[in-house]
Amino acid sequence: DKRKLVGAVAESLSIALVIGAIYFQIPKTPEGFTDRTAFIYVATALQPYLSGVYFVFRFTKEFAVFDREYADKMAGVLPFTISVAMSWLPFNVVFPLVYSTLIYLFAGLRLDEWWRIFRFVGTIVGLHLVLFTQAQLCVAITRRQKRASLLNNTLFMLYLLSGGLLVQIDSIPIYLRWFRHLSPLWYAMRLLNSNEFSGLEFPCPLPAGSAECQLYSGDNQLTRLGFEKDDMVWPAVAISLFIVALGILVNVVLFLLPVRPDWNGDSPVKRQQRHRGVRDSTASVEEEMERQGYGSSHSSRSSRSRSSSRTRTGSRGFSSPLLQRQIREHDFHARREAVCVGLNQVSVAKTKR
Repeated sequence: DKRKLVGAVAESLSIALVIGAIYFQIPKTPEGFTDRTAFIYVATALQPYLSGVYFVFRFTKEFAVFDREYADKMAGVLPFTISVAMSWLPFNVVFPLVYSTLIYLFAGLRLDEWWRIFRFVGTIVGLHLVLFTQAQLCVAITRRQKRASLLNNTLFMLYLLSGGLLVQIDSIPIYLRWFRHLSPLWYAMRLLNSNEFSGLEFPCPLPAGSAECQLYSGDNQLTRLGFEKDDMVWPAVAISLFIVALGILVNVVLFLLPVRPDWNGDSPVKRQQRHRGVRDSTASVEEEMERQGYGSSHSSRSSRSRSSSRTRTGSRGFSSPLLQRQIREHDFHARREAVCVGLNQVSVAKTKR
């Protein structure tokens, strides 16, 4: 899908340029500590959220196709989820990698040790994968795009509130503080802030040993945020566990709560309008065929097919929903065949004239 690739590249580059322009070369001052924390928060929240919104939109269409294939026993749950993950792998790795690398260099974060930038990039990619699987879970719960988007946005709003920037962790009431352990954004903030501020010391213009020089210490910034020094192993493991756990939940929901293909984002009103449009198009073609003086045999045959279908549908012996659906599909294909044959005959007659 070239349009999807072009759109993903344009979106990643534009967001990276905007964030890089806002936080370009953050100064090494006490105020720079706050700017770096805000930069990390924006970097971990903005791009993954936008990708999650797009994922919900795309999965409402892809899961509708899966529902039809699963109902016909043409696809399984696990092969489907694996194929989706593999097909989206370049999108989920390459574009977050480019985005995170650009904003890291634009902001002027630490480059004294080369592995720090790899931690930053790996965390953004992992968070992107978390939102990818979360979007699948929301669509697996409900195929309606509005409901799935509402569920995805609600979860992400809770992630933002427990991320550690908008609300300081230690100031959250104890009976609500537990939710941060269910927030991948909180683990990403822990990892990236520890990666940036652990052991970081800015030049202090005051005499050595002055109390104000603590404001130039990265360890002091971690204490203010409620994070620990060199706390990078467990957050990385937690983000990986989020990806695995959400993937398992997607498979469980799809297996235990299959969706009937008749209801995939299609209301009864829309189905009635669609069938009415087919009947109107069929009637117009039949009228044109009668006016031209040919095709009466095929018209009568299609009429007999429709009348027999109505008779079968109205009988008690065919009250099963599965048989009624098969009858409706047969009636629809018969009408479509009548339309195609009628149009061909009209075009042939016009050509002879």
